[in-house]
Amino acid sequence: MPPAPGDGEWAELTFAFAALGAARTLLPFGADLEVLSPPEARAELARAAREITVLYAP
Repeated sequence: MPPAPGDGEWAELTFAFAALGAARTLLPFGADLEVLSPPEARAELARAAREITVLYAP
């Protein structure tokens, strides 16, 4: 469960990307970052995570 807003460990940021695929630049943050919207950006990161899992899964 993520930290609650206001507890000093949580911050909400807004980013703008020229292209949807550019949201993949957030992947190095791993589970330390959650994209809340738009749904298309969430889907793009989920797709990238699946691709990585397929590549590295035993």
